[in-house]
Amino acid sequence: MRFIKPIVLLVFIIILPEIILGQNFYRVKLDISIKEKRAVGKPSLTLGEIYYDKNIKKLTYNLKFPDKEALVVFENNIYRIKDNKVVKKNPAGSIIEFSIYNLCLNGKLAEYGLKNTFYKMTNVETEKGLVITTWEPKLDKLKKTFGKIMLSQKDKKLFGIVFFDPKGTIVGKQFFNNYVIDRLKLINRFKR
Repeated sequence: MRFIKPIVLLVFIIILPEIILGQNFYRVKLDISIKEKRAVGKPSLTLGEIYYDKNIKKLTYNLKFPDKEALVVFENNIYRIKDNKVVKKNPAGSIIEFSIYNLCLNGKLAEYGLKNTFYKMTNVETEKGLVITTWEPKLDKLKKTFGKIMLSQKDKKLFGIVFFDPKGTIVGKQFFNNYVIDRLKLINRFKR
């Protein structure tokens, strides 16, 4: 009987830190404003909210401006919803895996999740306080379909990403500014 209290206390001391510190975050909600510069036409502005749940791998954009609609990415499809009705369904592949929300919640944002893909790091440079890495497809047959990707990091955080086609032409850019990641919040400003 006199050993029960010390054993219970020891078990409590061992388990308590896991209960307090062992919480894994699996959902995120963000208010967004996206300013997009287009090659042709006027720039656009989109306002709304984003919800992401990593357990069910569902990404929901509730857009409020310029049009009120929802985009839901779930089970490799993108659903466009207006007035509570699905108006369009498109296949999306596995874009959830490379969403910034999934990468952030899984601690892979800094390398954009490329470490465990068919890409390999082929070059590392430093320039003006940035670490710039170049990633290329591992297999020659993939190089005919997929171009290289260049990532820049500042203070060990993702700063920018540039996508190329197989011929070396830039097909997309994103810059990630003013974001803070801690256990409770993700504050960001992302530019395309």
